[in-house]
Amino acid sequence: MKERPYTDFYASFLGGFSLFYQGERVSLSKRIRQKNMQLLLILLMAGKKGIHRSQLIGYLGDESADDANQLVNLRYCAFSLRKLIQETKGFPEGRYAVYRKGMYYFSQEYELETDVGRIDAMYRRIRDGTVQGEERLQLLMDLCQIYGGEFLPTLTGEEWATVEGARYQRIYTECMNDLCKALKEKREYTLLLELCTQASRIYPYDNWQSCQIDCLIAQNRYEDARRVYETANAGLYEEMGISMPAREEIWRRDESQGSLWSKDALTEIKVRLKEKETGSGAYWCSYPSFVDIYRVVTRIKERTRENAVLLLCTLTDPAERIPEDKEYTLRRMEQLKKLLSGAIRSNDVCARYSVSQFVALLVNTSQTDGRGIARRLKEMWEAEDTGEVALQTEISPDSEEGQGQQRKWKREVWYSEAEAFIPDPCAGAAECNLARLRDLDGGKQDGKFPEPSGAY
Repeated sequence: MKERPYTDFYASFLGGFSLFYQGERVSLSKRIRQKNMQLLLILLMAGKKGIHRSQLIGYLGDESADDANQLVNLRYCAFSLRKLIQETKGFPEGRYAVYRKGMYYFSQEYELETDVGRIDAMYRRIRDGTVQGEERLQLLMDLCQIYGGEFLPTLTGEEWATVEGARYQRIYTECMNDLCKALKEKREYTLLLELCTQASRIYPYDNWQSCQIDCLIAQNRYEDARRVYETANAGLYEEMGISMPAREEIWRRDESQGSLWSKDALTEIKVRLKEKETGSGAYWCSYPSFVDIYRVVTRIKERTRENAVLLLCTLTDPAERIPEDKEYTLRRMEQLKKLLSGAIRSNDVCARYSVSQFVALLVNTSQTDGRGIARRLKEMWEAEDTGEVALQTEISPDSEEGQGQQRKWKREVWYSEAEAFIPDPCAGAAECNLARLRDLDGGKQDGKFPEPSGAY
């Protein structure tokens, strides 16, 4: 992280708001969402250029008020800010929230610098083409190191802050992509790893972990690459019910090391395959892993004639619709996960199917026994304090007609959940839902699934 320059006032907006005067922090007592505090933030961002009165009214004004009342409200907000500054220790004497010829300024007496202002200046130089080569690379590194986090994360929901936050995220992403390409060409993997680690902390769902993994593999740090992959995968699964794309290269060593085969290779493989923590309940995995397990069990079932059934558990509101409150639904899903783990055996397999669904593969279980398990699970759920959320259970039907009806209902659930819960920037979520639809409807020939031949 680049050191903060010494000026009269310095304001930081990235990763949270902080204000300094001559190196000493200025502690403001008011909450950042209050209008006078938002006015302070906007004036600090505007710097020496200032901001026009009409633009401030657009940022802070009440749309229901007429023009005259909006102007009165802005003047009162500026008066309230001046009073707050006067009462706050750390501000030197002077005039603040200054109004001149239609423009508002934070101060015209003191120097002011901000982290976002430094980023804007660097980005202009990068874009205008006046710097090239090593100088441009250094500017990219400086910009990415200054970027300490999301723009005013506590102001999420305020339109002006959301617009500015999206702009700075776009600048950061563009510069990081250019920097990744340049540093990979120079094989500067240690520096690139540091930058990508910082990026993945700031934006954990923007796939910066893939760049981390590339750097670690290039340094032959396979164990560290596996840990990054597993941590990122667990976070995506927990938050969105999706998984990262498979990275097969992190599960094997480089051939040039001469260690792909050794007398202890099989022992090493068995150690890695073994569960780290063996619990008493069901085996939980990601949905892609569940698909593989299901297909293998289906092949085994065809040869041994053993039974296996699918159990689908869905949380709905009393009207049997998908609940609208995402956070509340996720809490209830955790509650359901605990119940489901205790209700079935350790050789059964479970995965999150969507934001409001779990799917379980009940091995060596008949349709009758499966329906009994589903009934007991519903009774356990109804005995819990579950509020307005109901549990719907389904067991895989024997007939093709039943399977078709079940597929149709699942498709409606997935599309409605994709619209209600999956954030638009996450392209992987949409791909995951489409993959699920293809899993159900794809792969048929003449209306039937082909018989498997050979190993899976």
